[in-house]
Amino acid sequence: MQTNIVEPVEGSLVATRELIDRELRDANNVKCGTVNDLLFEDEKWVIRYLVALTGGFFSREKVLVSPFLLRNQHIAEPDEPLLTKLTKASVDSSPPLDAEAPVSRQYELELARHHEYPHYWHGKNLWGLISSPGLIENNPVEDALHEERMEEIRHQHIRSVNSLMSYNAFAGVDNEEVGEIVDFIVESGTWAIRHVVIRAGSWYEGKTIVLSTDWVSGISWENEQISFNSLSHAVIKAAPEYDYDARFSRPFEKELFDHYEKNYYWHV
Repeated sequence: MQTNIVEPVEGSLVATRELIDRELRDANNVKCGTVNDLLFEDEKWVIRYLVALTGGFFSREKVLVSPFLLRNQHIAEPDEPLLTKLTKASVDSSPPLDAEAPVSRQYELELARHHEYPHYWHGKNLWGLISSPGLIENNPVEDALHEERMEEIRHQHIRSVNSLMSYNAFAGVDNEEVGEIVDFIVESGTWAIRHVVIRAGSWYEGKTIVLSTDWVSGISWENEQISFNSLSHAVIKAAPEYDYDARFSRPFEKELFDHYEKNYYWHV
């Protein structure tokens, strides 16, 4: 298989609330759906699929759209549509998503074959052999590595961003509550979830704070909580406050990492 690679471009940082309800357009610039949810892999904290609501008022279905299928990987404006490489017919004929069932690898394989894009689980980068879905042009791939990777595949998990809203964040060695998760910050281009946005409790004066997903020490799906045990409450309380009504910026991100005395992930 011949792979066509294009040069990467640094992506902007976008809150997930800016992506929900955003319009999807097909290759002919015709509306083919709206974003209803985002599904991410909890091991690498990267968005794997946009859940698209398609069809008319009486025949709505949910289908998955991989970032491999987007023409504009870098989202510049809040109301900018997401442009796909698909026709409306191919979106409408995509395998429907069972809203009550988890996303299975069999479903993902069928979807990849249907739209002819690579498997993100074949390789150690965020998107398999590459770091961004925008770095490759769509080509069919073989399933030869599938059996070899089955054991690893079984341990990968796809989660809904919407389902994590209102989870509680905990920090410190005593794992005390910080506040409620209200949003996530995504790096367009790589589609990595870089940060968790938390509306803190009264001990933090009700401020909105941001913590990097790199600092997550554990997730309890049963108790609906995410822990940041390496961060003390005093350090979090003194952290710069995030203006929830403003777009997340690179300068604020740098200020955040400097406050917590953490290495910049963009220098790795």
